[in-house]
Amino acid sequence: MSDRPRRVIAFGVLDTLADLDGMLDAALRDEADLEHEAQRRRLIAAREAAERDLIEALEDWRPYREIFAESLAQAARRVGTPIGPATIARITGRLGALPVHPDAAAALPGLARLGEFALAGSLDPDDLAALAGRLPAAPAHVVGAAVVGAYPPEPDLLLALLHEMELDEDELLFVSARCERELFTAQDLGIEAAFIDRARQGVPEDLEVRWHVPSLDALFRRLSGRRRRRRAPRP
Repeated sequence: MSDRPRRVIAFGVLDTLADLDGMLDAALRDEADLEHEAQRRRLIAAREAAERDLIEALEDWRPYREIFAESLAQAARRVGTPIGPATIARITGRLGALPVHPDAAAALPGLARLGEFALAGSLDPDDLAALAGRLPAAPAHVVGAAVVGAYPPEPDLLLALLHEMELDEDELLFVSARCERELFTAQDLGIEAAFIDRARQGVPEDLEVRWHVPSLDALFRRLSGRRRRRRAPRP
């Protein structure tokens, strides 16, 4: 029997593996005919804020698709760009086919070889299963918000992952691109974390992470001890 310590790498889903903002940007252009990028960006930021408010005020469980649709409708009204219910329904339907970030697609096979691989996400069960099926490596375990009846930043997803995989906190590395909603929760639970900082925003004050990297490719290189090959200078 190997004495090597167990290592599980768990990933947040939205923004970490799945490009939610990229999907919404394309959908607002294609479905809502919003041609101006600045207008779409304002709407995307307003929707995220509306979703946080809806989750914070949540008393009874609601599926993520409902919350997403309502947050989009609220955001559209706030920024003065009303979007009809049929268009919102079509955009919400795209949650079943969320694109995977290119760096995630490239890095996941290697990361999966470094330890058991798990997902912890807010998507509804069918959408979460569909995303897992599109990943280039199959997760050993998946925990969804619908199963635990709570959304991040509540700790239920990570607690369920620890319980269901029979892990101690020091056996888990949690990887996320969401500081406020996910990484502070991991810190509170004593779980080692990696921040995927694609926007180069830096680590927030009072948050400590083991790894701060710009991409999942970079995380794989750090965890595996590999370095990016440098081209020889031209003569």
